[in-house]
Amino acid sequence: TTQKHQHQQRKGISHERTFTPTSSWSEMCTKLEAITYSLVKDLTERDLKPKTISLNIKLANFEVLSKAMTRAVAFFSHGYNSRESRDLVDVVVKLLKEAKRTYQEKATKKSEKILSIKPGGVDGG
Repeated sequence: TTQKHQHQQRKGISHERTFTPTSSWSEMCTKLEAITYSLVKDLTERDLKPKTISLNIKLANFEVLSKAMTRAVAFFSHGYNSRESRDLVDVVVKLLKEAKRTYQEKATKKSEKILSIKPGGVDGG
């Protein structure tokens, strides 16, 4: 059974960071960019090309704000380069802005605690 587990591939990939609650959306945006670039590195190493990207923001009261976007053409379908990486960062930041706009009343000061990014519809090579 040990050999069987060694040959299994991960079914999913995501990046999540927990931090002290903040009221600054710009601070969250900066953290989110760093998380996204870390995700890009993992996607590149595994030669994965997601079509969907999801953002989850867990509030201090444990409520989760979720936004997702699916593209017809997968991220990195034209290769792993800085432009494609920046496109992914831009999409994730846009999702954060949409979450802020949609959930403005729920995302009160000092309430954001966890940011999570997860790609979906992932194709290899």
